Amino acid sequence: DVYKRQLRDGLIGQVRDQVIPRLQDADIPSVVVIGGSTGAGKSTLVNSVLGQEVSVAGVLRPTTRTPVLVANPEDMGSLSEHPLTQVCRQEVSAAIPAGLALIDASDLDSVHEANRALAGRLLEAADLWLFVTTANRYADAVPWELLHEAATRSIAIAVVLNRVPEGDEEAIENDLRRMLDEAGIHAVLIHTVTEQPRDESGMLAPVSLAPLTLWIRELGADAPARAAIARTTLAGTVETLARNLRTLALEQEG
Repeated sequence: DVYKRQLRDGLIGQVRDQVIPRLQDADIPSVVVIGGSTGAGKSTLVNSVLGQEVSVAGVLRPTTRTPVLVANPEDMGSLSEHPLTQVCRQEVSAAIPAGLALIDASDLDSVHEANRALAGRLLEAADLWLFVTTANRYADAVPWELLHEAATRSIAIAVVLNRVPEGDEEAIENDLRRMLDEAGIHAVLIHTVTEQPRDESGMLAPVSLAPLTLWIRELGADAPARAAIARTTLAGTVETLARNLRTLALEQEG
């Protein structure tokens, strides 16, 4: 039935995209997937952090049709055989520290089923999920379903709260923190970006993203921290796989 097929497909995907690549090469870059709802500003955020346009941002929905994988030139060779390169357009940027790869994912709530499925696949392959949401959308149901799932697999989660009206930052961020706490989700970073005009290139002001940019750079420079995140995520994925395999076996017996 549909449930068993989805469970089986999820098992296959996690082994293919997360477990095998990490077991084959423990030193491959940590995969940071930037995920969020339609129009959350993922592509603009990625472009602004890097200081170059690597992902097209626009008014059409869904804006991110083909996911974009961005990595440091030093890492492109080690990523060449990674399964995700088959579904992502690849871009090179020296602005990304060696040891990290960023993926601007499809919309979690895309009107196209294939885009939603691809977004789910990318999140299942992530070592770390950077969840981008807005002041108007941070309580939406679809992202929270995936946040819960990521938490059960011990995936590290960072959050960017985008397009927050100036003056409302503290109240909205506190409400988001409350929701995360009630869900038992510990965010390694929460960064708020206020509503602001983009510059002529369509990017956000660097000063508004300074804490996020610094966090990315520090993570890239801290090999032990990246290794710890990868180990925790891999262990959580393996535990989930074992649980789901038992469930599937029982379903088959039934």
